[in-house]
Order: sequence, then structure tokens, then C-alpha cells
Amino acid sequence: MEERNIRVVESMCATGMELDTLYDCFPDMDRNDIKVIYESYHAENVLSNHDTGIRMNCS
Repeated sequence: MEERNIRVVESMCATGMELDTLYDCFPDMDRNDIKVIYESYHAENVLSNHDTGIRMNCS
């Protein structure tokens, strides 16, 4: 997976998008890759206490 694709998915995670919404937004990307990025992003933010608690569904 390209680095810029990872950053784009991370950016969307930062807006509060849920995993199912990310799947819909990136239909050409492997779902497992998206899930790994999503879980990694949220694990880092929970550990560093940067999670805003804001959730958004832009579908």
C-alpha cells in the first residue's frame, strides 16, 4: 500500500469516520489494509489520549 493512501485513510480516521464508512469511501482498497490502518490510528490516539470522541458519518 502506498504511503499517501495510508495518510489519506488516517486523515479520514481523524475526522471520526467509522470503519464501515471507510470501506465505502475506498472501495478499491483492500478491506484488511483499511482495518489495520483504522485500528492502528485509534490505538495510537487512545494511548496518547488524543482521541476527541467526535464521530462522523459522511455517507
